Amino acid sequence: MATLILKSLAIGYFLVAFIGGFILNPSGENFLLIVALLPILLWQITLIVVILTWLILKAIEEHK
Repeated sequence: MATLILKSLAIGYFLVAFIGGFILNPSGENFLLIVALLPILLWQITLIVVILTWLILKAIEEHK
């Protein structure tokens, strides 16, 4: 289940970056750079949020 969620997030972020890169820079100059870096940035932010959420939930469960 977790791997399915992670794969769908990765695919979704790639599509967002691909479309966003096209909208931001239709001439195509730094297009590949935007497409390459945006998913990595979004992935890192998501990973941090997931880890923090997991730690908070774990702390709440242990406190009960």
